[in-house]
Amino acid sequence: MSTLRQTALSSKTDFLKKTSVSVNLMAYIIYLWIRLKSPLNRVAVSLAEYGIKLSRQQLYKDVGITSFMLQPVYEHIKTYIKEEKNLCIDETYFQCREKLKSRIEEPPSGGSKRKAQKSLSKSMRSYIYGIAGERVCIFNHDICRDYDIPKKILLENGIDINTYVETDGFYRGGFNRDENDEILFQHGWCWIHCKRNFCVLMNYGTKTDDTPIDAFIKCHWEKDIEEGRWFCDKISNAFHILHQLTDKCKKDSRLNIVELKNKELRPIIEEICTEANRIYPDIKSTKMKKPEEAVLKSFMQLLCIS
Repeated sequence: MSTLRQTALSSKTDFLKKTSVSVNLMAYIIYLWIRLKSPLNRVAVSLAEYGIKLSRQQLYKDVGITSFMLQPVYEHIKTYIKEEKNLCIDETYFQCREKLKSRIEEPPSGGSKRKAQKSLSKSMRSYIYGIAGERVCIFNHDICRDYDIPKKILLENGIDINTYVETDGFYRGGFNRDENDEILFQHGWCWIHCKRNFCVLMNYGTKTDDTPIDAFIKCHWEKDIEEGRWFCDKISNAFHILHQLTDKCKKDSRLNIVELKNKELRPIIEEICTEANRIYPDIKSTKMKKPEEAVLKSFMQLLCIS
């Protein structure tokens, strides 16, 4: 069985020179910790099986030193934000065992034990925000879920007002505006999330025979089911064309993907946007309430949740 080679770097590198941890080993430790979500105490046990004896306390110290050393690189990468024309932002949660030291022994009054455990699980979450573009790909860790966190990073690093930022539905409202309602940058919704909402409308707003459920018919949403199918087909077709154009440009470097997109893809997207603007005034909060409740009930029944 092969073992991990443990090689200490020269002291000239100034990288953990007082320990026997190499750059490669440190990268592997961080990979196990962040990517595979293995607690550092388990990482220490795993390494010990290969003859690498590092305590959990030592690993925490080495991870902290590594983070400090990489900080200038991270800060420099953020300066490229002002040069980006298109950015994508998303976040995911990270189970942070270090965030919560105490446990809930008894469930809240009137609540079930299962609910208490779920609350405990959520209270142990922290969040990793990703910001990606042509030259930028950075990740920021925070204990809170708030769209102001990536927004602050964008503004602190001089994002251009014409830069287009794509997000999911969580980043709405005043995400791209200041306290005076002035636009700070361009903001748009991810097409995948848009399509997903139409898919929910079709999948849980119809019966097994593909006819709308009663709540939709009463609220005159049967036409919306048809429009939902139209949107799904159009968005799917747009992605299909985009993949075809990308493959063409990979095979022939002489092709200009921007010109091809403007010629073949833009008309479809403009058609989608025009139709969305047409039907939007018809969607009222009072009209949405009963269909939303019916869709949620249908969804819960599918999951066998009472």
